[in-house]
Amino acid sequence: QVLEEHYREGQEPCEEDLAWLENLAQRYKVVKADGELDLNDNFFEKIFLRVDTIPVSMALGQMAYESGYATSRFAAEGNALFGQWCWGEDGMIPENRREDRGDYRIADFPSLIDSIKAYAMNINTHAAYRNFRLARAEQRQEENDDLDVSSLVNTLEFYSEKRQEYVETLQGIIDHNKLTMFDRAKLSTGRPVVLVKD
Repeated sequence: QVLEEHYREGQEPCEEDLAWLENLAQRYKVVKADGELDLNDNFFEKIFLRVDTIPVSMALGQMAYESGYATSRFAAEGNALFGQWCWGEDGMIPENRREDRGDYRIADFPSLIDSIKAYAMNINTHAAYRNFRLARAEQRQEENDDLDVSSLVNTLEFYSEKRQEYVETLQGIIDHNKLTMFDRAKLSTGRPVVLVKD
């Protein structure tokens, strides 16, 4: 946002800031890998639409749904928490793969954090989730401290072939487990909390 303010004030970004912004824009597919960075109102609108947080409760709910609460074969063998599809020779072949969908596989990852990063990038860049990003941006403009997770989840019908049934099930997982209490959680550098059984 500082760079946007500088742009609106007519200040040119330094070479280091420009390189950082270009890298960010390429990662979030705002410009192509070999594309030229053009700082204008449209560019900042696009990048703010994509570079934003995903509610923790939504991510936890989707992880629980897609990985069978982290018990699925894909989670256990491939660190695949979010059921993301891929094509080609990489990935894990589903046992009951539908042939009419082509040679798709479930993307696997070296670590759980890689799965989470891929999920976040998928939600923030794929055309299927544009409605999610638009709804999130609209809520940001209203300057509410908290995002309305329920309305955002309603935009995820294209995450699954089950469409509206998926949305309703996801809402149920979030509500039943009271996952929205994690939306304000922050990572700390302090001592970890250890939970023990009574």
